[in-house]
Amino acid sequence: MPMNNHPFHLRAGDVVRYENQTCAVVRVTDCAAVLAMTKPPREFTTRFGAKVFFQPKPVFVRICPNSEIPILNR
Repeated sequence: MPMNNHPFHLRAGDVVRYENQTCAVVRVTDCAAVLAMTKPPREFTTRFGAKVFFQPKPVFVRICPNSEIPILNR
């Protein structure tokens, strides 16, 4: 059965819950689905007393494309 016809397989663009965090599905192949997991923003104070916030790049996690994880946007 082709992957695109089955409604419970992950697809690119889906929003899922993985490890108690909302993640976006970036890419899906036959052997892996790539999830983008956001990191919390980092905050620190400079020597001059100004607070600075950085949003780190997301972490990409590879999981099985047939994983039974909650899909939030369908």
